[in-house]
Amino acid sequence: MGVGWMEILVILVVALIVLGPDKLPDMARNLGKSVRDVQQAMRDTTRVLTEEEPEDVRKTREAIAAQRQGAQPPHTRPAESKAPPGPEEAQAQQQAPSDQSEPKSPQTPRQAKTS
Repeated sequence: MGVGWMEILVILVVALIVLGPDKLPDMARNLGKSVRDVQQAMRDTTRVLTEEEPEDVRKTREAIAAQRQGAQPPHTRPAESKAPPGPEEAQAQQQAPSDQSEPKSPQTPRQAKTS
């Protein structure tokens, strides 16, 4: 879908006929400046949008990217990952009494009648 050399040649010939040899260089110069200005404005806009991105937008964008990769979102990850227990800690956990029973939740009157 690109423009070939023949199409460019036809456009230049038509522009030369319509504008004349005196105005054609000025029009080409003005067109070049306009294209350059538009490109600069696009670069500036992109820079401003990426540098001044609000914190909540950045977090949302990171969360979406993490979901797409199947990972946990970065703001929900723990700050520090705990290392596995060393041999002394593992032995201490094995020797600790295991009679810690979970407290029973109180029964509601309805549960007491059905028991």
